[in-house]
Amino acid sequence: MRAKFKVITPVHIGSGNQINRYDYVLFENGIGLIDKVKFNERVKKDKKLFSEFLKVSENLSKLIEFLEEEVLDEEISEIIEASNGILDKLEKNYSRAIEEFIKDKFLNTPIIPGSTIKGAIRTAILDYVVLKNPELKRIKNPINLEKEVFGDVKEDSLKALFVSDFKPINYEKRIISPLNRGKKDNPIPVLLEMIVSGEFEGEIRIDENLLKSSYTKYFELDYEFIKLALEYFYKNILNYENKRFKANPVYYKKIMIKIGKHAGAGSKSISNRGVFIRQLKKNLSYQTSIWVDENNNPIGWGKLEFEEKI
Repeated sequence: MRAKFKVITPVHIGSGNQINRYDYVLFENGIGLIDKVKFNERVKKDKKLFSEFLKVSENLSKLIEFLEEEVLDEEISEIIEASNGILDKLEKNYSRAIEEFIKDKFLNTPIIPGSTIKGAIRTAILDYVVLKNPELKRIKNPINLEKEVFGDVKEDSLKALFVSDFKPINYEKRIISPLNRGKKDNPIPVLLEMIVSGEFEGEIRIDENLLKSSYTKYFELDYEFIKLALEYFYKNILNYENKRFKANPVYYKKIMIKIGKHAGAGSKSISNRGVFIRQLKKNLSYQTSIWVDENNNPIGWGKLEFEEKI
């Protein structure tokens, strides 16, 4: 079955890589990523320029000044939008890195990993199964609970569920410095490359052969069950966050999920199990704060659309 993920509020799924200050130059409206192949080819052909480059290459501040002066517009691979406040921070602090969004290794375009979507589905199903089977609440160990609901690794209920990486149809990116909003606002010195709008397309498929040997004690996997679990779990998350936190409200659209970095522990924890707060070293009924962008939009929401079977 084909499926689409439509970004509703900014999403960040990290690649583990960083965009450093020597990887880009500043523009009025954002940062321009340097095409280093083009830039290096030109610099190497110009003896004077190459000599200057060698002189400054070991000094970060001088290297950045050199790049800002010498990189040509045609040597910019893309411009990522950023606010004036963020650009000021980047201009003043050369050591600040930007956490990169995960990308296709060959096309260098952002992707929503299949593992991220499947993880959201797994959490929603676990929550729904516990709701329908209250006796499962007595199992306090989360590992034991998952094993009881999904079975062991060999017969896992979701081994027949295949979720591809979701590739972009269209998208817009922006550099954002998220704010942790609770009783007190907590700005943190982190910059994220985020998808702020766009559509991604992929495949969600159930392998009928693998399904035959899957664990079915609590549910039988099919597309309608997946939709039901997703709708129940994430609609409750959305309603709760809208009521509890002073962020811009997000209006529910069938079917929504919350994914990525700073989506919050609540969206990754099943109901009535509590959320472990590291700073307080204890479990609470839900997270005590929410991550928002500079416009007070909660981070991580998107709409999942299921299309025709293939």
